[in-house]
Amino acid sequence: MGAHRKARLARFGLTKIFINYRHNDSPGTAGRLRDHLQKEFGSNRLFFDVDIPAGVDFEKHLNDQLSESDVFLAVIGPNWLDFRDGQGHRRLDNTDDWVRVEISAALTSDISVIPILVDDADVPNEIDLPSQLKPLAKRQAIRLRNAEFDQDFAALATKLRKALGDQLDDPVVEQDTKFLERQSPVY
Repeated sequence: MGAHRKARLARFGLTKIFINYRHNDSPGTAGRLRDHLQKEFGSNRLFFDVDIPAGVDFEKHLNDQLSESDVFLAVIGPNWLDFRDGQGHRRLDNTDDWVRVEISAALTSDISVIPILVDDADVPNEIDLPSQLKPLAKRQAIRLRNAEFDQDFAALATKLRKALGDQLDDPVVEQDTKFLERQSPVY
């Protein structure tokens, strides 16, 4: 475990998983992934952008959440690489594209960055990525197929547990998680 990761764990007390996705590419799969991760690890261990409280400076909040995270999941769907803005420019080429900003920050920090390939999506080739994102092409990816979601998610959960080590098995953290889940309102 790296020094930065140990410091985060000591400061925040539990591991956190950051989910990054393009809203116009695979929002349904990203939401489904979030739901399964919540059941598996507890909602207090996840960051998903729809959980940003109203009125909060979202840039600061994103940076805070990223600094507290140990794992970053980059959900890559079939249109992720070539998604265009209203002027026809590729979003990833925009330095203000939040998907790009978040991935770039994660790649330069001491956390695991895992590409999650939705269905038939591929890891982008290094040559197709902006310079800050080129290291993403060399990260070991995990496939998440909608037709085999439960099976693929089980494999992902096993790999996350292995990557995070015994941090997820801390009985105090599990007890806190169960308490928080009982306190959650039922909708």
